[in-house]
Amino acid sequence: DDGRSAQPWRNPSEEMLKRVVYLSSSLVIAVFAIMVAMAGGPTVFMDLIKQKFQADLPFEGADLVGRRALVTGANRGLGKAISQVLLENHADSVLMTGRNIERCRTAAAEIIARESGNGKLEGGGLGPRVGTAELDLGSFASIDRFVEELKSKSTSATDAGVNTIVLNAAVAGIVPQDRETGMNPILGVNFVGNVYLLDSLLRANLVNKDTSIIVVTSGAHVLGDPESFPIWDEASATNAMSLYGQSKFLLQSWLEGLRASSWRGGAGMNPKKPFIVYWNPGPVDTGLGADSVPSLLFPIYWLMKRMFFVEPLKVARTAAYLLSDPPPVRPGTYFNMREIAQPHPFTGNSSFQQRVYEETKGLICRLSNSDQEGCIA
Repeated sequence: DDGRSAQPWRNPSEEMLKRVVYLSSSLVIAVFAIMVAMAGGPTVFMDLIKQKFQADLPFEGADLVGRRALVTGANRGLGKAISQVLLENHADSVLMTGRNIERCRTAAAEIIARESGNGKLEGGGLGPRVGTAELDLGSFASIDRFVEELKSKSTSATDAGVNTIVLNAAVAGIVPQDRETGMNPILGVNFVGNVYLLDSLLRANLVNKDTSIIVVTSGAHVLGDPESFPIWDEASATNAMSLYGQSKFLLQSWLEGLRASSWRGGAGMNPKKPFIVYWNPGPVDTGLGADSVPSLLFPIYWLMKRMFFVEPLKVARTAAYLLSDPPPVRPGTYFNMREIAQPHPFTGNSSFQQRVYEETKGLICRLSNSDQEGCIA
């Protein structure tokens, strides 16, 4: 005995196993943390999981006879799917809009070909029920042209050619500033563009109490900061999701003010007050913002798609449900995928609604070179 303590014998296989378990566990935790961050935080990530367990909607189909719908961002993804589902459920007509008119026409032709091949069309054709129009929500001039064209086709002030609007078009990801206005397109399109479109439709008497509006929002709107109006912020990998959530939060707040007419001074409701519901479709496989995912993180993005994302056509059935007659939900409802949920509390705050209105009015007046009284209702 040389007096030294005996070292316990270690099994190399056990040591290797421990290291493998440790490294594997660390990798799983790291991937999970990145997924949560990419989703926009724990609250939004829980939405991804929740949709796996939500019950199906309690209907087999909807009869949308009499619906004359306008769908923004309809040239691909969810907008295209919503257009198809509305037509399948007997909507009188659907006007598919987008920045690229040729892509809209191609999407419309694909829907016509698909539905004709499935034998779902009465009278042998869908053509007269489908229209296309150019509409870029990032351009006031494009919105003005679109509204003028729509107004010229209206038969009366009460028949605007459309009585249903689906605000689906959106921008997400790391996108450059708009060269003309300097705005971030995430806020410029998702918030300011939608406000300008709806205000223009109101002023042209193309929206009234008989109009139904579905606002395609996002679970990320719950991340909204009532102290932030980040119109000029540049998008980056660290803030793109928060900017997207903020754009949806501000739009919802502005629209809730419209419903309550809180900025129009008066008690009583706006006589033109449309029926508005907010719908978070959940994780939809549309590719929105996918080109902004760093290549290093794309394998994790691919894994998230496989685990959580849903095909647009399956998700789009909810739009038909929300437009059923009688309405299955109250005006102002936030429909989180397939169930009613609580929206961001500030969307219903009248003081905040007033502040959003004033900020937005000032912005639109400056960008459109209009006086404060005439640029927005």
